[in-house]
Amino acid sequence: MILSNYDDLVYVESVRDAGAKGYLLKDIESEGHLKAITKGLQRSISYSNEIALKLLESSENQKASKGVAKAKLTN
Repeated sequence: MILSNYDDLVYVESVRDAGAKGYLLKDIESEGHLKAITKGLQRSISYSNEIALKLLESSENQKASKGVAKAKLTN
């Protein structure tokens, strides 16, 4: 579990690839830290909401650049 001030995906991806089970930004509330630590002890992966969103967007961008079509949602 990483606790950091940096939200750049270069840092997040490098520690994830090295085996970190989570990446938290220091600016989240202490309750968020406690939940993440509990998840880590249960061997679950935990990311700050901002980091999770960036990882998802990065994944979607990579898929799009590889020609994978995005699903369209309808009403």
